[in-house]
Amino acid sequence: MLTNSDSVGPMGWWVDEHESSLRTMAHENRILAEMQETAPERFGAEPVAKRRDEALVARMRQVTAQHFNRGFTLYTRDRSRSWAHNMTIEGAGGMWLRSLEIILFGRTIPYRAQLIGSCVASGAMRALVMRMLAEIVVLGEPEETLGITWDDRNNLAPFAPYHYRSGRKYSNINGNGDGSTCSGQIRGLMNDGFLPCQTEDLESDAWPEPQDTGTYRRWGANNRLLDRFAAHGRVYDLTHSTDITSGDVAKAAIGERLEPSMVCSGWAFRPEKRIGADQWSDEFVIVGNSWGENAHRDGPYFVIRASEHDQWCRSSTQKTIGALELRESDTPAV
Repeated sequence: MLTNSDSVGPMGWWVDEHESSLRTMAHENRILAEMQETAPERFGAEPVAKRRDEALVARMRQVTAQHFNRGFTLYTRDRSRSWAHNMTIEGAGGMWLRSLEIILFGRTIPYRAQLIGSCVASGAMRALVMRMLAEIVVLGEPEETLGITWDDRNNLAPFAPYHYRSGRKYSNINGNGDGSTCSGQIRGLMNDGFLPCQTEDLESDAWPEPQDTGTYRRWGANNRLLDRFAAHGRVYDLTHSTDITSGDVAKAAIGERLEPSMVCSGWAFRPEKRIGADQWSDEFVIVGNSWGENAHRDGPYFVIRASEHDQWCRSSTQKTIGALELRESDTPAV
């Protein structure tokens, strides 16, 4: 799965790292059921936006094809290993959402690697940026990004420790250990929002994620810092999320509605073979992670067959980052 010079990053999908993935899945499902019962309108499939810039969508598909026509490494499940991933599915059905970054900035955003088991929040941060750009540039929403850079306080991305804590809060995880859950993170984004890096009095050694592990863990331990900045974070809101239950659901959410998806699972993958431009005979899913720019042979992502991903949907939790409110909103709490 990884190059010889890199190693698997820290894991973080669990309630208790000593418990089975089945127990974590059951915990995830309980949180999701509670949210769906409380505010069902915030879940399920939304229609494709009528204002979508079809010319730009076509350009994104073209850039996707150009990027991967250079070839890519195909991965397959490694049944001998099991670790917890939380990554963002970034492409399906000919749409890689990070292609919009290439169109706008000439490259994908070079995020720093996560340093603790914050993969749920780190993946959500990347997905939030993808969705913000898609809403404003492609869907024509009258909104503004959180910032304009990716390496200082005026950052496009939200401050990840804030929503890391909110996800742990709703997953009922406290203390200095690492970890969170997808459903807890979605609930946190819907109730406590996400925090701009340029928020007054916010302190960090790096943006949008601290490179000091102590800072990250202080945020994750309890609600003290979350509550201090909640009035600023709750201005912004995740208003909708789709539960990914199959490959077809993923294809519609990502490829048509431009909703990046967070993935939680206990699956591992290993390199299988190199795919060239003349060998495209199947549909593929591009899965990114938060372990750095050189985590895999081709970059911060790996590629699996769509049929593999369809099986993955049945034994993992996957939630999309759907519609956002980048201003004051009155959507119901979950």
